[in-house]
Amino acid sequence: SSRDIIASQAAGSEVVARMTVRHRTDITTEMRVIHRGEIYHIASGGLHDNQNGLIYTTYQLSKGVERSRE
Repeated sequence: SSRDIIASQAAGSEVVARMTVRHRTDITTEMRVIHRGEIYHIASGGLHDNQNGLIYTTYQLSKGVERSRE
């Protein structure tokens, strides 16, 4: 959505996908996602489901500037 793109522009990347997983608390924006050989960065904290926040979490994924681990 346009909101996703505006929010991600500050990080120098563009939101290109979303990932929905069962609710977890151990996923951070420092991690990456590899899907079919493509590397994606987690662009934002998780957005929890509307029911009780414990069923699933959606993350916005971006491609852009590679983060260094120094």
